[in-house]
Amino acid sequence: MQRLTGIFGLFIIRLLFSCTKADAQLPCENDTTHLTSIIDLQSDYYLGLYQGGLYPGGSNELPYEHKEGGLAMAKKIKPLDSLGNVDWENGKVVFAGMGASTAGNAWNNFIDLVNVDSGINPCLEVVNACLGAKGLDVMIDTAENGWYWYDEIMPRILNKGVTRHQVQAVWIKTASKADTILEFPLYPAAIADKYAALMPILRDSFPNLQLVFVSGFFYGGYADPRKEFYDIVKEPGSYWTNFAVKWLVERQIVGVPELAYAGIGAKSPWVGWGPHVWADGTHPNETDGLYWDCEVDFQPDGGGYHLSNTGKLKEASLLLEWARTNPVTRKWFLDGPEWTSCDPDGRTADGRNFTIDSNIPDIYKVYVYQSSLLLEIPSTANTQVNWEIYDAVGNLVHRQEVAPGTTVTANLSHHASGLFISKITYADRMESQITKHMLYTSR
Repeated sequence: MQRLTGIFGLFIIRLLFSCTKADAQLPCENDTTHLTSIIDLQSDYYLGLYQGGLYPGGSNELPYEHKEGGLAMAKKIKPLDSLGNVDWENGKVVFAGMGASTAGNAWNNFIDLVNVDSGINPCLEVVNACLGAKGLDVMIDTAENGWYWYDEIMPRILNKGVTRHQVQAVWIKTASKADTILEFPLYPAAIADKYAALMPILRDSFPNLQLVFVSGFFYGGYADPRKEFYDIVKEPGSYWTNFAVKWLVERQIVGVPELAYAGIGAKSPWVGWGPHVWADGTHPNETDGLYWDCEVDFQPDGGGYHLSNTGKLKEASLLLEWARTNPVTRKWFLDGPEWTSCDPDGRTADGRNFTIDSNIPDIYKVYVYQSSLLLEIPSTANTQVNWEIYDAVGNLVHRQEVAPGTTVTANLSHHASGLFISKITYADRMESQITKHMLYTSR
């Protein structure tokens, strides 16, 4: 009897283990929808009626007038004290991430990247104001769900040592549990409506908020139909959220009064795109080469909407590259002469034995592209350089001499994802330029 009981117990354990393993499996075979991302669609039309592109006219470029409006709002960003007064010595520029857990996971990784990047505004404080499982339907119903703001979001910001008066920029990526009927264009239009309703609430919640950046979802084809949020995540729903963002931004561009961001009648912050993160599964976008691999980028038990550590780093890297290069963000996101009064201690605290000489002009540009670093030396440079790349523990992984007027690539795909340190030494003087970069690779 004891023998039988033991065998039965072992059978139960194996059964539970096999069920757990099965529950953790994602439909990785759903690696394409054959849909074209809006950044590739551009002036072509989805369903023959709805033009692609991030902006009106099928363009992926920020329209001039809207860019100028964003730059005007960006110029208002200053380091503020806890009451919202300008304080160039101890003030902060708070950049908050909002949304549910998928946004929060990406934002936490983004914060990690910012904290090891030597070129970031030392006045900047990036905080996570995301709340899991809560979306637009909760955020905009302040009468019923005031707790969301006062019991959850504001305490999260205070716990980071800053206040709502210091929040001047927000990135958000979310959806709505109230909108689960996948019908186009009703679904993305409903999401756009809720985003539009959220903007005045954000402005009231954060009195000095100037800029809001919105991203749609990444690929949802790996969504698990047994999970709670399947109806929100599954394709083409995730694809359609990018049309929701496009239409939200277009409403402000064409002058919808409820989204006015300047002048006496202003009700909203300036609104623009965050990074576009959708791609058709394993089929890369033509525009940026982005793709989403189920087995690499997604957590096996994450329902098809929670990313693996590699996937989180990928999305965070997209955020960092966007924030560094977007014309409306880089003025206040990156370091510059106007921010020198802020205390930079801790920003490069993990720089090991590398010393950054702030007197060296940043004329040699290093870019991240997929699993590589690209070095661009302008033709105006009068000397060649020695380029060295180190991994996070200080091992030399790449070295070459580079002449003026050239662009070279260091392929690091055979190294594990993580922090890499680029060191450029000028041939005509013993001075170096140091930058840090996070790369996600196939390893």
